[in-house]
Amino acid sequence: DAYQIVRKKTGIVVIRVVPNEEFTNQSTQKIIDDWSQRLGVPVVVEVVGDIPIMNNNKRLTIVDE
Repeated sequence: DAYQIVRKKTGIVVIRVVPNEEFTNQSTQKIIDDWSQRLGVPVVVEVVGDIPIMNNNKRLTIVDE
């Protein structure tokens, strides 16, 4: 239902996902495989219950930590 991409200082990319009913373990692996190949860095998927909405009523999609 929602996602957020976080680039950590360590170089790892974390993709936070709020899953819908169609999300499976295969979905997680596909995300990891596709994004790590495109970006050339390790990718981790975190399944979360919510991604906070900012004061402007939007979600921050890309975060650089």
